[in-house]
Amino acid sequence: MHFSQPYKFLFFKHDMDDNMPSGVKKDKPDVNRRKGHGQYDGFVFAIEIFITIVLLILIYFLSR
Repeated sequence: MHFSQPYKFLFFKHDMDDNMPSGVKKDKPDVNRRKGHGQYDGFVFAIEIFITIVLLILIYFLSR
């Protein structure tokens, strides 16, 4: 599983469309969902980097 999956689940409700029955999914055109995805990828990536840095700093100080 890619590292960003948990964050996408937390932050983006429209990701839950993937788990819905196909009848519900057809209400939203795929094009819109693709567009929304690209918009937030950088945001998710920034959060991942931030959390990773914080964890590294914590581990560094705890191990001293």
